[in-house]
Amino acid sequence: MLLFHVNVVAVPRIISVHPFGVRIDLHPLLTVGWIGVTIFFVLSGFLLTTHLLDALSREGNRALPRYYVARVKRIVPAFWGQIAILFAIAYAVEGAAPYWTRYIPLHLAMLHNTSVEASSAINPVYWTLPIEFLFYVVLPLVAVRLVRWDPIRTAYRWKALVLIYAASVGLSVAYRYAVFPVGGENPAWISNQLPGTIDQFMIGTVLATGWRWWRADHEPGPGVARLSTALATVGFMGIIAMIYYLDSIYDVFWSGKHPAVYVWYSVHAAFVGMLVLGVAMGGPLTRAVFANRAALLVGTISYSLYLWHFPVILWVEKIGKMGYATFFLVSIVACLAVSAISYLLLERPFLKMSRRSARAAP
Repeated sequence: MLLFHVNVVAVPRIISVHPFGVRIDLHPLLTVGWIGVTIFFVLSGFLLTTHLLDALSREGNRALPRYYVARVKRIVPAFWGQIAILFAIAYAVEGAAPYWTRYIPLHLAMLHNTSVEASSAINPVYWTLPIEFLFYVVLPLVAVRLVRWDPIRTAYRWKALVLIYAASVGLSVAYRYAVFPVGGENPAWISNQLPGTIDQFMIGTVLATGWRWWRADHEPGPGVARLSTALATVGFMGIIAMIYYLDSIYDVFWSGKHPAVYVWYSVHAAFVGMLVLGVAMGGPLTRAVFANRAALLVGTISYSLYLWHFPVILWVEKIGKMGYATFFLVSIVACLAVSAISYLLLERPFLKMSRRSARAAP
């Protein structure tokens, strides 16, 4: 998402290389970079389900109140803090309250997705937060049932898991098909609200649950490392293939006349799920790519990076004219720096509170 938005502000252009006289276009990796939202949703489903199932297996339903409190502490302080900072900056620059002041109450209540204008008034990336937050509410309803199937050692629970995923895909596709024609100038916005994105969350939930059951029934061995590499490789290549396929039909994709608009997200999410599961299995290749210091650092500040990257990119643009590559470099460095500060001041104090509460739990 960071690279996608830097490219948007820098004005997209054709980028290609020509090894051995063969042209390979690289710009689709940037222009279709908004698919990072799908990766975010799938990863959220996987990680949240993993932690919640572990907590439910230890403490039963007593884990739910702490789960909800932890979710609020994880999302809200940095979100509210950024709104306050952006308001102060806008007021200092303009000498008056910004036009989006009237939308602040909706944002504070996570209701700003009631309209396109409200959702993008302060920071256009905010539109995903109410979707994520609503999934926080939905997940325990599913997880409480899933954890009860842990002791079952029959094919029943696996069939039920497949049915849950199939139902989520069916619901998402049906929703997109129903609302896309009435989306007007913003069909992507309305079709990506819940339940249009529930399949992306649920592939993460289903894979996290299946991986949990598999580990309980099997001893780890060298085959896990090979499977980790295979899943991560196929998942990554599938993501790239879906990017280039979308780029090839981009002119008609959003018209609503191409059937891919209703199923592309589901197929793409399945490949993302394969990559996430491969990484979770912890093979040597995935550890080398995703468990190095740089990757862990970016992962640590990823939420602040999500919140701050777009405003920071716009501020960098106001510095003055600079070349395409220079603008990319300055924007990335500035985004990482601001996000690190945000993490230290707005996120980490509340995360420490959540960890202390978890350690103190019975």
